[in-house]
This record gives sequence, structure tokens and C-alpha cells, in this order.
Amino acid sequence: MILIFISLFFVLASFGGMLYLAGRKIPLLRLVPEQLINESFLNRPSRLKTWGRMLVAWHHERKHIHWFLYALESLLRRVRIAFLKLENTSLRLMKKVQEKKEEHALRTNEQHNSELNRWKKENGIGKQKQAGSKAEIENERA
Repeated sequence: MILIFISLFFVLASFGGMLYLAGRKIPLLRLVPEQLINESFLNRPSRLKTWGRMLVAWHHERKHIHWFLYALESLLRRVRIAFLKLENTSLRLMKKVQEKKEEHALRTNEQHNSELNRWKKENGIGKQKQAGSKAEIENERA
């Protein structure tokens, strides 16, 4: 609460100081002849007019092209970095998908092999027939 009163005191004191200074200067400003004030505006153009002339000269000298190209280069660098980040993210995602695909293919291959072995056992195909075929091959050679 005390802090609020101290802040309010400083604000009011600042306004009071501004009023005191303005009150002392206004009578002096009224004594300046109006003709002198009008001549001052004719001899010295406003800041807006000065800035406008500088801007037109800057444009006619084609100095804006350099700044435009600088800004364009900066923008393109940022776009390139964004695309590189996007590419890096997509590569990581692609690697994860490939790992899952290989894992799934391995599991599928194991399931296929187990089903094939079970079918061979049920139908009596397998080592016995292979051994028989080896015997037949030896008989044919002899």
C-alpha cells in the first residue's frame, strides 16, 4: 500500500514539474513574432518531408535492391534449414518404419517356416524322404 502512495506521489510531482516549466516558457513563446515562426517553416522543411526526400533518393539510387536481396537470402536460408529439419525427421521416421517392416517380415517368415515344418511332419515329408532321395541318387550313380 505504501508503495502505491510513493508511486502516486512521484507521478504527481512529475506532472507538477512539467506544468511549472511550461508555465514559465509560455509567456516567452508568446513574445516571438508570428512572422518569424512562419519564415521558419518556409526555410526549414518538416522531418516527414526530409525523410520522404531521402527515401525517394534511396529508391532512385537502387539501394533498395541490395536490402531486398539480403532479406530474400536470409529467408531462403531459413526455408532451407526448415526443409533440412523436415528431411531429418522424415528419415528417422522412415528408419523406424523399415525396422518394423523387417521385424514383421522376420516374424512372418518364422510363422511360415513353423507352419511348413508342421505340415511336413503331418504328411510325412521331410528328413525320411530326403534320406530316401539320397539313397536313390547313390543307386542311380552305381
